[in-house]
Amino acid sequence: MSEDFGPAGMAGAPVATVALATTGASVTWVAIAGAATVLLGIILVRVARRRSRDRGSEAR
Repeated sequence: MSEDFGPAGMAGAPVATVALATTGASVTWVAIAGAATVLLGIILVRVARRRSRDRGSEAR
């Protein structure tokens, strides 16, 4: 068990750190993409409502 703490046991530490950093970056990008999609949806709904309201006032 003591050899797990030696240089050979620590060789996987940088790989694990990079893997965690990559996973964290992926989660961040997915969160950013999700937030951007929701924001775009909100903007499109507001524009669509405004246009339909403007068309209704033009018809009168």
